[in-house]
Amino acid sequence: MSDPIIACFQADFERFFALVEKQIEVCPDELWGKKAGGWPFWQQVFHNLACIEIYALPEGAASQQTMYSKKVAMLSEEAKTPMSKTAIRDFAVKMRKVADSFFASTNADTLTMKHVALTTLLNRNMTNQNALIAMTRHTCYHLGCCDAILRQHGIAGVY
Repeated sequence: MSDPIIACFQADFERFFALVEKQIEVCPDELWGKKAGGWPFWQQVFHNLACIEIYALPEGAASQQTMYSKKVAMLSEEAKTPMSKTAIRDFAVKMRKVADSFFASTNADTLTMKHVALTTLLNRNMTNQNALIAMTRHTCYHLGCCDAILRQHGIAGVY
């Protein structure tokens, strides 16, 4: 039986991730590449998905994000060309597998172990528990941002 705390965060992450996928589907083409909230809608979705690797990619594993620069992925630079919905759907499938593997490999004993990527990125000691919580929280945060953009453009939000 899985740890109830991990299961709780996994259930939230799965719900939020499914809603991000729904946002991809309901976003009209005319809004997909439009700048709103400081960045093109698609790039905000891409950022949300790409950050899953920060939290969930096993140490030493190769990144699945090879389409854009780190600056584009981290919302530091606007991409010159938008990612198609088909490409972002494919990327979402890859990121879901990364997240699923992270949840499957996490247990009560590994929660307090050092999370190397997050520790390096933030320059402070971070654990797998920090990564699990941050991944879920980050996914939900950007889900809300994109939902607000949809609503501002007269489209019912998904959350």
